[in-house]
Amino acid sequence: MNKQEVNQETKSLMLSWLKAANTEFDKLMGTFYLDDVSLALSHMDKFESAHDRLFAGLHDLGVYIDASSYQEFFSDEIEDGILYRIETAINEAKEQLEQLIDNGFANDGMEEEAQNEIENEVLPGLTYVLDEIPFTIENVKELSTK
Repeated sequence: MNKQEVNQETKSLMLSWLKAANTEFDKLMGTFYLDDVSLALSHMDKFESAHDRLFAGLHDLGVYIDASSYQEFFSDEIEDGILYRIETAINEAKEQLEQLIDNGFANDGMEEEAQNEIENEVLPGLTYVLDEIPFTIENVKELSTK
C-alpha cells in the first residue's frame, strides 16, 4: 500500500473504533442508575470495559499508525487526548460514587438525595468528556489522506 492508502485505511479504522465507542457510551449513559449509588458504582465497570475496548482497539492499529502520517495526531488527540480524558472522567466518577456511599447515600430512604447528587455532581464531568467523542470523530474525518 502507498502512503495515501495507508492513511485512508488508518483513518477509516480509527473512525470505526471511535464511532462504536460513542454508541456504546451513549447506551451506558442511557441506562445509568440515578437513584441507587451502589448500582451506579457497579455500572461504572461497564464504562471501564468500554474504555478498555476502545483503548485496545485503537492501539491495535499501531502498525497502521506507524506507517501513516498520523503519529502526532494519534499521540496528541487520541492517546493523550480523548482516551486519557475518558479514563480520568471514569475514575473521578467512581471516586465520587464511592464518596457518596461513604457519606450514607446508599442507605434506604436516600434515593432522592442520591439522585440529586449523581445528577449534579457525578454525571456532569462524565457527560462533558463523553460529549467530546463526536468532536474527536470530526477531527479524524478532517485528516488529510495525502
